[in-house]
Amino acid sequence: MADDLHFLERSVERLAGPSLDIAMALYRDGELVRFIGERVRQIEPGDQRLAIALNADGSGPFVLFERSGHFVTCLSADMALQDAQLVTLEQVGSLVAQHAVWRARWAQARERGSGTRAWRGLIQRLYDGGLYPCREDFAAAAAFHALIAPALVRNHQQLLRRLASQTQGLVHYTDKPPKHSRQIKEIRDFWFDTMWLGTLPALLGLDPGRVYIDPANSTGLHMLSAVAFQSTYPAVMLRTYWMIARFGKRLLPTYRAQLRTTTSDALFMDAILALIAIGLGSRSLQAEVRKLLHGPSGPSPAWTTPFIERLTGSRGAFDGVFDNPQRYIDHHIAQGRINVHEAMCARAPELLARWPSTADVPEEVARIAVLHNSFNPLESQRAMDGLVQSLPVIVPLAPEQLFWPEELCVLARGPWKLAEGMATLERLHKQYGRLQPERAAPRVGRNAPCVCGSGKKSKRCCGG
Repeated sequence: MADDLHFLERSVERLAGPSLDIAMALYRDGELVRFIGERVRQIEPGDQRLAIALNADGSGPFVLFERSGHFVTCLSADMALQDAQLVTLEQVGSLVAQHAVWRARWAQARERGSGTRAWRGLIQRLYDGGLYPCREDFAAAAAFHALIAPALVRNHQQLLRRLASQTQGLVHYTDKPPKHSRQIKEIRDFWFDTMWLGTLPALLGLDPGRVYIDPANSTGLHMLSAVAFQSTYPAVMLRTYWMIARFGKRLLPTYRAQLRTTTSDALFMDAILALIAIGLGSRSLQAEVRKLLHGPSGPSPAWTTPFIERLTGSRGAFDGVFDNPQRYIDHHIAQGRINVHEAMCARAPELLARWPSTADVPEEVARIAVLHNSFNPLESQRAMDGLVQSLPVIVPLAPEQLFWPEELCVLARGPWKLAEGMATLERLHKQYGRLQPERAAPRVGRNAPCVCGSGKKSKRCCGG
């Protein structure tokens, strides 16, 4: 209590106007201050104090507090700042926005369940949601991300191994369709595992800083995107490339090497989509991404296959998503409004009272409709173009915006069908075998020549 009184006295003595208002707002919200202390990661060992600059230019006065959220004192503008990590108002504004999202997620978590094991039920509901789990369940599960991030990484590695085993073990059903309930359940479980590929990346991408990735691991995140691409479900693919954009620079070398060395059409297109997503997610990386997309800077047999030659016949078209992304966003929003309105007429006419015309459909809802498009990029250049042009719509979204609100899930969800599970099995089995040589590739030493053929050492190029 005495420490609090000291802080309040110094605030009144040394601060005035907007600076005093900010200091008092921080004092009243200890949870926010602790959140700021946890999130500012540039604190040097032993330096436990933070100083928030109360002027936009980073100058004083300052509010001093410890990482634990304990307030120390206030310093006026003419007092020297010592032994404290500076936090600017711009950083505080960004962290306040993040904290508001975090609070909303915890509110959803409290509504959806309680107790130490609540997150297990939330994850199960997300899994059972198949291709379209609801936004409220996702937001609630996201509140536990800091606790379950390591488990999510293990889950994605186990999932890839399980899918590889399933596609080989269930392939005999493509010649002799299953009839017994046990056999049908195997196909159903396989389908739901595949659809989990569309939800797991959104969870992994919530906070990339908490997720450890090893590019040399055969079950790394690049393999997650490769298998998601093979599924040909837009919702699965686009959520995965959204995650790739969030990891950005950390995955750029992996996809650069994949683009230059793969002999698989599917993996080549996966690398193109991943690189475009990375470029859209980080303006500072766009120049390098454009250079990679305009032509091979190393030997890649995939550049010369007939399908890829047709796809890359006009490589300049890839620039459109960087030069004028709003054009594609506007197009997809307009089409999304039409699709949502048609779905309401067919599946939920009661919603027409809220949005009686196409123009009344909110932009946020129209964006989600992109996930419900139907195209297979393995079949045609037009389908691939559609997927590329969907990326500017998806990459900027907040994680929760990748999912339908619970009341609107009826517009997208439908009963599971055996034919759909069989079609997914056939597509993955047809392509999955091509991924295995990529996984078994020998590891290149850091001082060995880079596999891209640049002549540089691996550690100075793709392996850096």
